[in-house]
Amino acid sequence: LRGMGYKIDHTSLRRCWVNMFKIIDLPKFLGEISSLLSLRLKRSVHAGWAGNIGVKGSSLEATLVIDNDGSVSVEDTVADSVDMLIIADDGRITSLVSGDGDIWVWYRHNLITVKPIFNERSRNLIETLFPVMDCRQGGWW
Repeated sequence: LRGMGYKIDHTSLRRCWVNMFKIIDLPKFLGEISSLLSLRLKRSVHAGWAGNIGVKGSSLEATLVIDNDGSVSVEDTVADSVDMLIIADDGRITSLVSGDGDIWVWYRHNLITVKPIFNERSRNLIETLFPVMDCRQGGWW
């Protein structure tokens, strides 16, 4: 996020204060971090996997198109023929792609849906692309 011009300060501390972050254009955001997503895939057990992952919120939607070489591109819409579809409200989608939420907890509480099936492999792929970031500890408190 720092590389995109966002300032990280005490308001960004996860669960320690108020974190206000909203994604207005999901395809643009994912396009900005596509090289990071590609790097994460290449360094994981999912290297070489190719497919389409749809991400659909109430107003946010995009498709990650992953090639065999690990390159990631983004489409503006979600097609019916995606290999995996992640469905949640916009707030949860924002939290997911910004590394601020545990997909396993959300799934257990029926706050997120993964189609066609949510299993260890799909969970690991999602967590590879969008890992939960550790809470920063601030000394100002």
